[in-house]
This record gives sequence, structure tokens and C-alpha cells, in this order.
Amino acid sequence: MVALVATAMIGSAVPAIWMVSDAAAQEDGGSTEETREGGEESRMRQITPQNQIVTVTTDRTEYRNGDAIIISGKITTNVIDTPIILQVFTDVNPVYINQITPAGDNSYWDIVKTEGAKWAKPGEYEVSVRYGPDGKATTEFTIVPGIGAPGGSSKEITGSSEVDAGSETFDVKYAITGGVVEDMTLDWRDFTLLVDINVTSSSGGSITMELPRKYIGAERTDGSSTTDEVFIVLIDDVETSYDESPRGQTAREITINFLEGDSEIAIIGTYAVPEFEHMVVVMAAIAGVMLASVMLLRGGRYGILTAHYGRSVTSR
Repeated sequence: MVALVATAMIGSAVPAIWMVSDAAAQEDGGSTEETREGGEESRMRQITPQNQIVTVTTDRTEYRNGDAIIISGKITTNVIDTPIILQVFTDVNPVYINQITPAGDNSYWDIVKTEGAKWAKPGEYEVSVRYGPDGKATTEFTIVPGIGAPGGSSKEITGSSEVDAGSETFDVKYAITGGVVEDMTLDWRDFTLLVDINVTSSSGGSITMELPRKYIGAERTDGSSTTDEVFIVLIDDVETSYDESPRGQTAREITINFLEGDSEIAIIGTYAVPEFEHMVVVMAAIAGVMLASVMLLRGGRYGILTAHYGRSVTSR
């Protein structure tokens, strides 16, 4: 079965082609044209969409009982206080429902665990999403007999998270494999970007982020020159290393690996955009003192953070 990625439409305009199953084409009564690819017969029908309101897709087309399904898509316009309603059906029976708040870049995602008796029936399942009075989209996947293999989903997901900096907001672009980003928040008093993740793969994964220099960074000033300093990166209060791509003028790109069960990444710099602009100089001075103290405590590296955070910090 070819997975159907549908979009909500109003009116009629530019033609588009959707792949649908024979059964779906017969039910819709639409005009069909037979094609053959690799010896398998499929059918195509002509649709005339105009306004794409919401889309939906799954990371795979086939799953086994116990697998995790990543459902994702986008909306064209984010209407305040309007959630996306997501449902999964087998035949006409609902097996899952959730309300999702779209992200700042109008994307959304959800993780559905195919566990329990309601997912035990092999066959076709339909995903239906609704957004507002007119937005509707559907797609399909198949549950095949057997138990899902360990490992979970390692699909790469790219997106942009809107971060509230108090007096303004900024976007952090990211690409993540083996998990999904649930939220990003900035604690400018601690110069810390907190990234909440949900790990979907038993083998872990990684996340690459572009950190805008204007809003968060790690720097050291020597006389009249300023150079980049390392970030302090903690995963669930445990210090970890990271990789960094060649430094750009407007952003620093870092990659952090994580393991199954990890949930929070803290990226600590020497400055972050404060809620009140006049605090920049004061906070930068404090950051310099903190950084100097950190570098002196190499025996228990970043031990100052124990007092700073009021909790234990260890190294991986």
C-alpha cells in the first residue's frame, strides 16, 4: 500500500496528483488511470487543490506491534488557541486521539506507541488530522503481523523552535535523529538554553543546533579581542562533550549525542539575551567571573555549577 499524504483543500485550482489504493479510488468514485511500476499495479487520480491548510505523514508505511510511529506535518497559518486534533482509526474504530499545539514554525509532531491489544490487529490504519473548521488531512499505514524489532525510530527530523527571551523571541534551527524536540526554553539569568527531548530509539541519537550569536553564546575577552569559548553541555545534569562545525559569523552549530532515557539538554554559555537590555553589561561581568572560576576548578570540572544550580553535576 502506498502511504497517502493528503492535504485539506478549499475550492479548486492547480491540479496535483495523489497516489491512492484501488479501494480508495473506487470509494471516491474519482477518475483513475492505471500505471505499472516494478510489476506492481497502482492507480492515480487527479485532484484540483487550492488552499493547503494542514498536512500529515508518518515516518514509515509499515509497523509491527510495539513499534513507535512518528506522525508529523505542517499548517499554513497558526491560529492562536487552536490545537490540531489527531486521531488514528482501524476500520471505523478509534485507537488513538491527541490534541497537539503547533510549533513556532507551524510544524507539529506526535509519537504513537503501538502497544496493547488495540494495535494487535494486522491491517490498514488511517491517521486523520483536523485544524480549525476547514483543515483536514489523512494518511494511512499498515500494521503487519509480528512484534516490532528493538531500536525504535531513528528518522531525522528537522525543524525550528521558537524560544522566548523575555523581551523578544528567536528561532533555533535543529536536526535530530533518534528522538524529537519537545520544547526549548531560555534561562537568561544562567545563560542556559534548555532543550527537552523525547528519545525514540534504543540506540540513542544526536541533535544538531544552530545557536544564534545574538541571543546566546560562549566567549572570552582578552584585552581588545574576543574569542569563542566552549559551551558547558549537560544531559540530565551530567556533563557531556559535543562537536562543533566551523564557526559562522551569525551562529554556532553544535552537535550533541544522547542516549535512550535522556530527557533534558542544558547548553550553558557566558551570555544570553536578558529580559532587560540594561542588564547586559552586568551579566557579562558576572559571566566572566563564573568562567574564570570554572577554569580553575578543573579537578572537578565545572564544580561551580553545583552551587549555581543547587544540585549535583557529574561527568559522563
